[in-house]
Amino acid sequence: KKIAVKALNLVTTISNKEEVAGFVVSAKTIIIFGTSVDKSFARALDINGQELWNIPLDPNSPSIASAGAVDSAGNIWIAGSTSLLRPNPTPSATSVPLNPDALINTPDSFNPDLSAVALWKIPTGTSSPILYSAQQSAPVLISAITADKNGISLVGLTQSTKGSSGFVISANAVGDFGKPLLIGTTSTTLDAVVRH
Repeated sequence: KKIAVKALNLVTTISNKEEVAGFVVSAKTIIIFGTSVDKSFARALDINGQELWNIPLDPNSPSIASAGAVDSAGNIWIAGSTSLLRPNPTPSATSVPLNPDALINTPDSFNPDLSAVALWKIPTGTSSPILYSAQQSAPVLISAITADKNGISLVGLTQSTKGSSGFVISANAVGDFGKPLLIGTTSTTLDAVVRH
């Protein structure tokens, strides 16, 4: 008996500036997520490859999007890391100081350590992300997420004094995070999570 095989069609191409971390499918929409330069993004395509929307997830801070899931209500959940430090507004001077060497003072206003867990919810039928975050004591890298009617669980790794620790944290549907659980002290990472 012959098995019928349908030919694959190219749906989209990815810019060389986009680092795609993954994709999820919600109804007949494909949502691609990742990081472009130092900002996280999500892009939705229909089944024919037509772009429906392309949004920055955290336009005000460096961030990465590294895992995604869709809950039973069709909400899109994307997890990653962000910096909660925001740029400080530059004070305006009443007089211009002398600057014979033409030096420009550009203070570092961002924390390069992505030490806050970022959880973006894109509600069903919208393209407006809601950011929920939880500051941690060290940089975190989220590797997997799962969502069900009772909440969301995220896993990954975080920096420890001897290397890395596995990291587990849960949140409810309105972004209230629980206390993180660290597993291991030297070289531990968690790559998958299941809720039941």
